[in-house]
Amino acid sequence: MLSIARNIREAFFSLPWLITLGVFAACILAIRPWGNYPLNDDWQYARAVKLFVESGTLRIDTPVAPALVGQVLLAYPVVRYLGMNHAVLRALTWVITALCLLCVDRLLHLAGVLPSRRLFALLVLMLNPLFFYFANTFMTEMYGYFPALLAAVVYFEYRR
Repeated sequence: MLSIARNIREAFFSLPWLITLGVFAACILAIRPWGNYPLNDDWQYARAVKLFVESGTLRIDTPVAPALVGQVLLAYPVVRYLGMNHAVLRALTWVITALCLLCVDRLLHLAGVLPSRRLFALLVLMLNPLFFYFANTFMTEMYGYFPALLAAVVYFEYRR
């Protein structure tokens, strides 16, 4: 049990991850995407959350959204508590994105990659236009990547 706590503490206080989060936050402050409006087609996914909160019925009418069920269930308490707002859903995606970056950093650490190279890899990933775009919308990509990355971390963490 102590090794699990040590590994979690080590992961959350990883300097490459913290620096990457700082750059991510600076980018978010620069583009200011916190308005209550959909970006591209994330209105479809937000609508599913809104319908679930209002009716209690999970209705998935977006055929190309494999992670939408988990995404709706994760967003439900946030929307129930804070109200339906695209900016709130976007902020939830930022948290999931930070956890994705944490998982990537941990996988690189477990692979023995030096901290300077981990920082470079994390910054390249985070500043990739597609990754950064998906990190700022309430679409399903980050919500699909996170469980897969977390599963990989758990597997490699306990394999060693």
